[in-house]
Amino acid sequence: MIAPFKELYNSVNKLPKELGAHIERSLLVGQQLAPIHQVCLDKVALGILAHDLARSTTDSDLLNYARKYHLPINRVELCHPMLLHGPVAAFWLENQYGVSDAEVIESVYWHTVGKRSMSDIAKLVFLSDKLDAQKIVRRPFLSKVMDLAIINLDHAIVEYLNNVLASLFKGGYLVHPESLFFRNELLANMKSEYRET
Repeated sequence: MIAPFKELYNSVNKLPKELGAHIERSLLVGQQLAPIHQVCLDKVALGILAHDLARSTTDSDLLNYARKYHLPINRVELCHPMLLHGPVAAFWLENQYGVSDAEVIESVYWHTVGKRSMSDIAKLVFLSDKLDAQKIVRRPFLSKVMDLAIINLDHAIVEYLNNVLASLFKGGYLVHPESLFFRNELLANMKSEYRET
């Protein structure tokens, strides 16, 4: 895979300053976790660099892009179009930057809500986005997620989703169905691992 790192860095530098800084902080997390879990750092870095390329896009433009690109839009995404920034960025990564690696595309597409059967590349991009050091300061429960991420990616993601989903339920907010499926799949896998030991 010939990765367009230079082009992506140029695109990140054109994003709003704080968004670019978030991507850089997420990259530090990915660089820390990828070697621990023996995951390809180049693929993780590529996913992290691209994950928020569409984050500063307006809701109406995200909906327009999603329709133009024939991306599926569910009712939750229709109500909260910002959830489409991952799918739109994944489309750009594949069609404008020429990245064809399925794991990298998946990591960008699903970095916000997660997805069942995600690769370790995608899990690392998902966690790196959530574990930006400034987010940990704002949301103290993320310190435990970071500790778990060093040991086990799935346990860290379940801890993250348990906290976020509980908050969304308590506030009466919509929840993306794929986040629920993702959490349940990981939890079921963890329970079956315990039964087998």
